[in-house]
Amino acid sequence: MSNPKYEPRSLKEVLSEFSQQKGVRKGMDRVRVEQVWKESMGQYVNLYTRSLRLEGQTLVVEISNATLKQEMQYALPAILEKLNAALEQAPIKKIVLR
Repeated sequence: MSNPKYEPRSLKEVLSEFSQQKGVRKGMDRVRVEQVWKESMGQYVNLYTRSLRLEGQTLVVEISNATLKQEMQYALPAILEKLNAALEQAPIKKIVLR
């Protein structure tokens, strides 16, 4: 009898299982959020974005330009919607600008 643990599986299935591990999933989410931020927000915003951190379901963004940060405060619901649409899932529930 063969052991099902050692049966051939597709690479897609193996990678999906591997990515569900807690540490790997968290790292992949962080990288994906950074990519989506850069693609969605444009060159001007990226110029003043110092750092991005995903803390649970909260995205913490450090913006070095006070005027830009104030303008972005008014657009947070639209930014959140845009990021979550690009992520194809909704890991971000809140954005905090610092």
